[in-house]
Amino acid sequence: MDNSPILISAIYGAHTVMARKELWNQLCSLCPSNNRWIVGGDFNAITSPHESKGTCGPNPSSMEDFNSCILHCKLINLDPQGSIYTWSGVRSQGRTWRRLDRVLINLELLALFQDVELHHLAKSNSDHKPILLHCNDQTPNTIKPFRFLNTWTLHEDFLNTVKQAWTTCPTIGDDLMIFTKGDILNLLKLNNILKVYMQASGQQINLSKSRFYTPKSTSTDQQARMARALSMNCGSLPFTYLGATLRRGILKKEDCNGLLSHV
Repeated sequence: MDNSPILISAIYGAHTVMARKELWNQLCSLCPSNNRWIVGGDFNAITSPHESKGTCGPNPSSMEDFNSCILHCKLINLDPQGSIYTWSGVRSQGRTWRRLDRVLINLELLALFQDVELHHLAKSNSDHKPILLHCNDQTPNTIKPFRFLNTWTLHEDFLNTVKQAWTTCPTIGDDLMIFTKGDILNLLKLNNILKVYMQASGQQINLSKSRFYTPKSTSTDQQARMARALSMNCGSLPFTYLGATLRRGILKKEDCNGLLSHV
């Protein structure tokens, strides 16, 4: 780990949409070009309807402003471990649950650590849950297998947590292929899928030997950002995989001879 600084911005968002616009503008003006950046706190805003539950619906304009700020600042909205909602309270239309508290990071911060996790902890004396950002720069010597505890099913947020994980997972085509939009957030989700697989299976993926491949139109800067998100290098075509030569365009018969000989 080098000695480059990590910038931390502590947030407390105003209670109205118009007042929060000043916060979004300030964050956009503070956005560092190359430094590592952590932005966390009570934003008093959510990014999507699934971060809200109850009879009081979210404000579309507020969500649009918040998402525009995140996109402009090139920040990553980390998926939390634990119940998604960090605040609950009674409004005029009944009880409401929302994810008002979060931590956002940029790719430069993500590239510094082997693993970055966001945890929503249990409430204490506040109506907000404390949140914990865990950054680990050490590769574990052993991988603990996944274990399911029956007591989890007794927790009030168990079904909602399972539902959220199911609906936010990229579309699965089959056991070997995942189809999803090629943006940074989904690349990070793919990286998380690989981590979950390693934890559940006890097998270690050698990321130093793994490669991803892009179209010719992909710029060097885009490839670099993808490499940081996936923790692996960009490869070049053609190359041989399982005895078959993979290249751009239509495969020829001779390209598959090595693969067919093993069938």
